[in-house]
Amino acid sequence: MAPAFAGDKPEPKYEGKPLAYWVAQFQKGDTAEQRAPAAEALKAFGPDAAPALPTFIEMLADRSPAYRSQVLVIVAAIGPAAKAARPAVLNALRSKPAFDFGHDRFALNALLAISPEPKDVVSALAPLLEDQRLGGGVYEQLCAIGPPAKDALPALRRYVLSKVAEGITEPVWTLASVGPDVVPLLLELLEAHQGRSRYEALRCLEALGPKAASAGPALQKLLAHHDPHTRYRAAVLLWACNNSSDGVPVLAELLTQLPTRVEKERYTVSRHFSAHDAVQTLSEIGPKARAALPELRRLVSTGFAVGIVAGVGLSSPEGARALATNYRVNSDGSLTPRTPYHELMELGRAADAAIAKIEQKPNP
Repeated sequence: MAPAFAGDKPEPKYEGKPLAYWVAQFQKGDTAEQRAPAAEALKAFGPDAAPALPTFIEMLADRSPAYRSQVLVIVAAIGPAAKAARPAVLNALRSKPAFDFGHDRFALNALLAISPEPKDVVSALAPLLEDQRLGGGVYEQLCAIGPPAKDALPALRRYVLSKVAEGITEPVWTLASVGPDVVPLLLELLEAHQGRSRYEALRCLEALGPKAASAGPALQKLLAHHDPHTRYRAAVLLWACNNSSDGVPVLAELLTQLPTRVEKERYTVSRHFSAHDAVQTLSEIGPKARAALPELRRLVSTGFAVGIVAGVGLSSPEGARALATNYRVNSDGSLTPRTPYHELMELGRAADAAIAKIEQKPNP
């Protein structure tokens, strides 16, 4: 028996049958269901299916989106060895016989899988953001690529601003994955827009953290914003992005302006902030938050006082009603009393813990 040499690679097979057999089987199928077994086999070949790439490229010219979708999955499985199929994949993506978003997703996935360099994908996808049918999927794919997508920032900016103008602000948050190069666009959104888009821009800056340090001057301006929730977020971000405690006086002021707690029901989480959130932030800032100690001590005194009142109130009908079974359902399903007494006592305890953190003393 002749020895097998390392260079003698056997012909790959699936269920004992070679690549050519499965290509022929795929072509014989009249429906997606009939082609499915052959499609699974061809996908299993992976890069070893590259010799059949010219045939797959021809198949991508078919007018049926369902047919092309199956071919696109096979091409994606081949990976970078199928990079010659890029023009055909782009043509399949641009074709508009029907609003088949599943087909679009398969085409985008194939384009990413066969492109060895992320920059190649970015340059191919950026012009497609202008296509109303493809824009959303293309935008998500570009952001998923991460920092290399910064080369498409002009197109990304046009897309985001057009969506914000329509009242659609969710794309703003996705920008964080592109990295710090999106900070100028986020600052533009902070300056020119309000409401939900501003919230999403601030949320995106929070995700970037220290990478968004260049946003410091804009955040400083927001400390004087008329909306207390915006002031809170700006103070938090100055600490998160710039390690700056400049927002501490604002946080101390908000201890008396924000609601004691923001209701967070099981299925609806509020996007606003509470005095309890401000206390928690001051605790995280630690010794640099010493300017807030007077306000925190007042909260401790208030919490202690209402605890006494609540205890005495139990003997009166009014006190009993105040501490009756009125509960809030938390996001994790647990129950928290909804009465002012409980809220203030809870806030006082949190303030006491924050003071210990700021003064670097053990919490009693």
